[in-house]
Amino acid sequence: MQESIIVKAPGVFSDSRLTAEVFGSDTPTALYEGCLNSLVGAVKNAAMSFEAQFSRKAKIMLTGGDADVIVQKLNEQRLTESYSIHPNLVFHGLNRY
Repeated sequence: MQESIIVKAPGVFSDSRLTAEVFGSDTPTALYEGCLNSLVGAVKNAAMSFEAQFSRKAKIMLTGGDADVIVQKLNEQRLTESYSIHPNLVFHGLNRY
């Protein structure tokens, strides 16, 4: 997430140590929290849509560099209990074929 912003605006994340804040008190923190909360909202909306359509709980699989952070936010907001982290999912898929 940070990498894509750094490419477009290299001065935004001059310090990679961000503090967790609900509302950012500076530009890097506000951008980081905004992106993170957008991802959490997307996961929440996808799970709710699945549950409405299929009348059962969604099983959420998270992968990628920010999966741990997203899980932490999901836990804080108690949005779902059914998730798993698969950091090397793409490689497992490539290895299978």
